[in-house]
Amino acid sequence: QVKSRKDIRETKTGVSIAYEDENILIAIKPKGLLTHGTALEKKETLANSVINYLIQKEEYVPRIEKTFSPAPANRLDRNTTGLVMFGKNAEALRELNRLLKERGKIRRIYLTVVKGEMKEESTLTGYLMKDERRNVVSVSKRDGANREEAILKVTPLACNKGFSLVEAELVSGRTHQIRAQLSKEGFPVIGDIKYGDLKVNRDMKNTFGLQDQLLHSRRLEFQGIEGSLSYLNGKAVLAPLPMEFKDIKEKLFKDKV
Repeated sequence: QVKSRKDIRETKTGVSIAYEDENILIAIKPKGLLTHGTALEKKETLANSVINYLIQKEEYVPRIEKTFSPAPANRLDRNTTGLVMFGKNAEALRELNRLLKERGKIRRIYLTVVKGEMKEESTLTGYLMKDERRNVVSVSKRDGANREEAILKVTPLACNKGFSLVEAELVSGRTHQIRAQLSKEGFPVIGDIKYGDLKVNRDMKNTFGLQDQLLHSRRLEFQGIEGSLSYLNGKAVLAPLPMEFKDIKEKLFKDKV
């Protein structure tokens, strides 16, 4: 279990590594970096940094391994920080993808700050529909065509002055799920320009310099795994809070956590 920043390994290719073995690598994505390439940005990505690191270690040799390249099993939005899992070989990547579909095998726990004082833990359920053109999702209580089931467990850790520090666990992992579901319930993530509260975002920018969503993939827990990655059972990997998040947390919830 990673307990502090001292446990994090920094590499020459700029990757912060929270955990690594012969099959998987868990990196910490900083704010502003894409997890993988898009049509607009192909070079500056976390995936490329991880690949370059493995090439330097000679664990991945592209001219020999022509049918596979190390790749992320989960993805974070550009301005969401935290843990991203990579398969270092084809079998490991297949296993990670399979386990992510089997609910409860890999627990993905995020930390965020939301507008509003959340008093009780709850499980949010709904269906997400994506608008590809605008790159936003809407939340519905009803199933239907092109809608994906979304389940999110939320636990308030502290409340103060109209804000809550919240732990959010993805039961199903969908695009923008945490941001959209929390907003739908009346608890928008602070700084979130797509699903957030304009006035709150303006105040957060003026007070803390926050310009985008404060959302951090903080913890991964492995349990009930069978197969080639069963040795991960009981392991928990933790990503320390970025300095921006830590500063806002301490100022908003001083003496509360």
